[in-house]
Amino acid sequence: MTATKICDVRDRSIAASCAGYGVALIGLHCIWQPPDGPKRQQIAEVLDAVRGGCKSVLVTRQTDISIVVAMSGFVAWDYLQLHALWTSKEVIALRRELNGLGRNPGLIGVVEASAAGKERAAELREAVDLLLFDSSIRGGTGARADSAELREALSGAGDRPFIIAGGLNPENVESVVREFRPWGVDVQSGVELPGGGRQKDVSLIRSFVEAVSRGSA
Repeated sequence: MTATKICDVRDRSIAASCAGYGVALIGLHCIWQPPDGPKRQQIAEVLDAVRGGCKSVLVTRQTDISIVVAMSGFVAWDYLQLHALWTSKEVIALRRELNGLGRNPGLIGVVEASAAGKERAAELREAVDLLLFDSSIRGGTGARADSAELREALSGAGDRPFIIAGGLNPENVESVVREFRPWGVDVQSGVELPGGGRQKDVSLIRSFVEAVSRGSA
């Protein structure tokens, strides 16, 4: 079955609901800097609520290896999602630094589903554990990728497992899963309450997971 990833989970009650609904991964944002005390406490509470359930994903736009290594140190993350233009050489160097410290999180490389996506995926695929194809390299736009451009970009993934993100919601994800058969799908704003407050809606999360299940059948 296609895995579901819920991105930007901020409180333990939502995290617990994700675990209860069978969400495979939850993303927590550390965009530019290692988290301060309050942010660390928030992350710890969220991860405590899903322990033994969802896998944890640190999502960052940072490209400085030393800063990403520092971000990875306070929690035993399952994955690091590198939401920026990392090269394969940089990813390999990051993995070497992490392994030298006894850390071995999976690394998720992000590819924009655009005309240049195929080449970037082919360059990155051997250095990462998963590829994530998004409508924008920045992520979180709520916009769908063009289907033809997404399919072309996906052709660069080879045998590497991939995640599709960008503009997904409970209404469209079933057809995306049926058409592209991804390893996983990633949603952020598509399961949030209206108004721009970044508040997750548990009923939308449940509906999203159910739609993914139907599409995977």
